[in-house]
Amino acid sequence: MENVLVTKELYEPLKLFNEKAQKLQNLSFIKQYEETKNALTITATKEAEPDTFNIEIDSNRANDESIDAVSLTLRFFIQDNEKCSFRNLSKLYEKMEPVAGFKQEYEIYRSYLNDFLNQETQPQPKINEFERPLLFRDVLEVFMYGGLSHANEKKKVIYDRWMSEQVSCAAYTHIFHSIVSEMIKITSAISEINNMVILKLSSITQPRPYKAIKSDS
Repeated sequence: MENVLVTKELYEPLKLFNEKAQKLQNLSFIKQYEETKNALTITATKEAEPDTFNIEIDSNRANDESIDAVSLTLRFFIQDNEKCSFRNLSKLYEKMEPVAGFKQEYEIYRSYLNDFLNQETQPQPKINEFERPLLFRDVLEVFMYGGLSHANEKKKVIYDRWMSEQVSCAAYTHIFHSIVSEMIKITSAISEINNMVILKLSSITQPRPYKAIKSDS
């Protein structure tokens, strides 16, 4: 009975996760991403002067307003002060496992996300303060905390430098958009697992119908 009582306190993070995942689905970014296919072409043509190139960039991506709206919601999944973050939800699934199950299914998607974010970017920056290959995770954090919120001064310096250079601005912005698109897909898949858990918890915590007991009198 103790486990059943505990599960009643676990709905809120699951429901909050699902609300934010649904909000991401309803924003204009996904439609724009699908329409533009996040297309990017960078062409370098050598000019007559030695070591001089003419750079042409053909960029077709979701607009800044749509990515700003997405980023405000995406923070709920990556900041650990939010109870519905990926890491906090992992702890929640661990706590629920004896009663609700589905921890393995959740961790499959979380592991996939971490593996994806730990991939190296192409291109790699000429100047790299990370002292190791730049990862998708780094690009995500630079944009989220250096560009969109200015929460981290070091990452803001990196973001400002990327944006000041024509090629790096186009390249890393498109990488960021592709990261966001993948994360939205993962939040959608996890929300389906959350729904199954919520249904299971609801059936467990439903009060049993009262059954009268006949007396021997």
